[in-house]
This record gives sequence, structure tokens and C-alpha cells, in this order.
Amino acid sequence: MMKRQLIKLMQQVKNNITKQQLFLPTETLVVAASAGVDSQVLLASLAQLHAAPKIIVAHINHDMRAQAATEATFVAQQAKQYGFKYEELIWPQTQHPKHGIEAAGREVRYRFLAQIAAKYHASKILTAHHANDVAETFLMKLMRGGRWEQLGSIQWTRAFNAQTDIVRPLLNIPKKDLIAYAHQNNLQWYEDASNQDLNYTRNRIRHTLLPQMITENPQAVSQLNQYARQITHVDEMVTEQVELYLKTVQQTQYWDKIPKSWFQATLKAYLAVEVPNVSIKENQLHQIENLYFNVTRPNGKVVLNKEYELVKTYQKIALIRRQTKVIHRRNSLDNVITLNKWYLLPNGGKFIVKQKVTNPHNLNNSAIIIPIHLEDDAWPLRLRYRKDGDAIGLKNGHQKVARVLIDAKVPFEERDAIPLLTDAHNQVLWVVDYKANWVRPDQVNYEVIYIPDTK
Repeated sequence: MMKRQLIKLMQQVKNNITKQQLFLPTETLVVAASAGVDSQVLLASLAQLHAAPKIIVAHINHDMRAQAATEATFVAQQAKQYGFKYEELIWPQTQHPKHGIEAAGREVRYRFLAQIAAKYHASKILTAHHANDVAETFLMKLMRGGRWEQLGSIQWTRAFNAQTDIVRPLLNIPKKDLIAYAHQNNLQWYEDASNQDLNYTRNRIRHTLLPQMITENPQAVSQLNQYARQITHVDEMVTEQVELYLKTVQQTQYWDKIPKSWFQATLKAYLAVEVPNVSIKENQLHQIENLYFNVTRPNGKVVLNKEYELVKTYQKIALIRRQTKVIHRRNSLDNVITLNKWYLLPNGGKFIVKQKVTNPHNLNNSAIIIPIHLEDDAWPLRLRYRKDGDAIGLKNGHQKVARVLIDAKVPFEERDAIPLLTDAHNQVLWVVDYKANWVRPDQVNYEVIYIPDTK
């Protein structure tokens, strides 16, 4: 019975290597190893499954416990016993920071592993993560809260750098099986005393919460692993579909082809690409979604931060730098317009105001004539940008300039950049490119000759 269990675990590791395509027999492997049981089972497995000259054991002595040096000596001896090469880094306490030691330790560890992988031209770095690590990580993330996709499983393989991947051959094996294998095979190992410290969240989960769950359901570790894998699978499917939708909105800025159920996922991907350094909150995503699907508000915006805002214009969404409008205001036109003088417009066109004596046959082919009526006290005319309350005269009543631009489907972010020609009483005579104040034909005494930019 015992021998069958040993063969079963070894066969499982072998199957993992083959089925998950973790590494080839010809590849050089760096094994990040501690003195713990997980690492020792991994080393024992590799001793049977991979050529010894192709394996380099990398150990880091963090110099945080009295037995750290003893453990380093033990790992070195095990590596020698198996015929593996051995590399060690001592990180002395004198170099430890006063704060953030976990993050600093992780940085030291990754830098050391990268150096060893480069030294031996290793394509893979192996770690001894197992099924209990997946379950513990799942529970930690679940209690901490956040987005559902963060609950996904630890991966068999992930890119470490351009040359090397991190690989986890024991990922689906429970800790109890590793301990049983170690006992049955007379393996030695050291227990890290800090793993018993219940001041750490992971240790409380490992020694209190997870054992209680196993008492209720002996398959708890396996089922938590299944949930994590299912979430990873769903996340992969979502990512593939979102990439298709993302191409559509990037090319057109139109979002009307995106189903509502896919809107937020596509929006997150869009913002991650367009403004990767901007932290987007969940309530902002909800605001944008509510704005977009609000049929009574064809236009609107949601401020993302001091620099960016997302602007809705009908079926389009555009990411705008917030200083765009400020620039237009700062460079305010406010030009005084006199007769018989050409003026350049921000859009590249030009215009002139004349008394109504123009012969259309003498005009440029692209010229547009805008008829106006001016009393003597209407002068001087001005060219300026839109203000709140601006309206233009119709045959029957008035229409706000804002509505003129909305009806013309002018994007929200461009409306404050549309020039207006006004008289001395602030009456809007002409919304450049869009609409002119209505005038009875028999009252026209002046005209604007407008030549748009044809480039």
C-alpha cells in the first residue's frame, strides 16, 4: 500500500510535467528551494525525473532565524546528495529595511533567482507551490475583497522575464500528500517556526480556518482549487471576448455594438490600455455605464481624475484630457470685428463682414454667404466662444446654442471650441459652421462671406 502511494505521487508529478508542458528533459532548471517539506519533496521528485546536471538548487538565507545557517547547510547537503549544483545567497540582517521587509525580501529573492537563471542559461525556475497554497491564497483574497477575477488560481507557468518562466510542478498536490510522501520515503526537512505565528493572516488561515473547513468537508482543499481553476477559465474566456470588443471601440469609439453585459469588462480593458497609470474605481465604472445607457442624456461626462475625463457623445465614448477646454478658454477669441476685413478662424477658415452688395459670381467657389441684419447700435461685432445661456433667433422663437450643437452631433468635448459671431448686445448672429440667426429676406443689410478651410 505504501509503495503504491509513493508511485502514485511520483506518477502525478510526472504527469503534471507532461500534461502541462512544464519543461523538457533537455532544459536546465533552477529550483528555488528551502529546507521545508515542500521543497524537499520537489527535489526528491526531480532526482528521479530529470538529469541531475541540468538542475541548480538556489537557496536564500534571510538571516532572520537562529537555525537559518543550519537550514542552508542542510539544503546544500541535499543538493550534493542528488548530484545537483548549488547556489546560495546570504541576505544579512544588517541589510534588512526597518519597514516593508516582506516586499524587500521578495525583491532580493527575485533578483537572485534571475541572476542564477542567467548564469546557467536556465529556461525555467521551479517552486514548490502546492494545492494548499492555492486554497489559502483563494481564501485570503476572498476575505480581503476585490474583483472576482483576482480569485483565479495560481498558474502552472508564468513568465518571469524575457528568458525564463516560473514553473510549479506540485500545484495540484495537497500538503498532506507531500508530508506522507516525505515520511514514507524517509526524507528530512525543517519546519520554519515563523509559519506557526498566528499574527500573520495566511498562518491563521493555514492553521485555523482551512482545518475547520476540512473537518466539515475532507475535500475542501480540492474543491477550493476547482473553484480557483474555474474562475481562471472564465476569466480567460472573458479576456478573449473583451479583446474582440476592444478592437471595435478602439477603431471607431462607437460602443453601441457592445452588449450591456460586456460593457464594464470592455470599459476596464479600454481604460487599462489608454490610461494604464490611472486607478479607476468601481463607482466610476458604474457611473460611466449608467451615463452611457441613459437614453435621456445623449451627452455627458465622468471625471476620472484631475487629468482625464470620459465623455459620452451619443453612441461614442472618448477619453479627453481635461485641460483641453481650459486651453480654449485661455486662448479666448473675443475679437472685435470691423467691416471689410478678413479674419482667420481656429478651424482654418476665414470670413469677412460686408454690406449687402456682394455679387455671388465674384466669390470663391467654396464661399458661403450668411445674411444678417444689423442696426446702428449693433456694432461692434465680436467673435467669441460659447457662454451659458447663448441662444440664436429662429423664425418662430429662439434655440439655445447648446441645442444647436447637440442636434448637429458635435462631440461634447469640442463644443466650447466652436466660435460665435455676436453683436454689441451679445445676440448670436452666427454659430460658425452650423447655424445663423434667422433674418427676414427684406431686412438683410449685411452679410458674412465665409470660406471654409478646404485642406
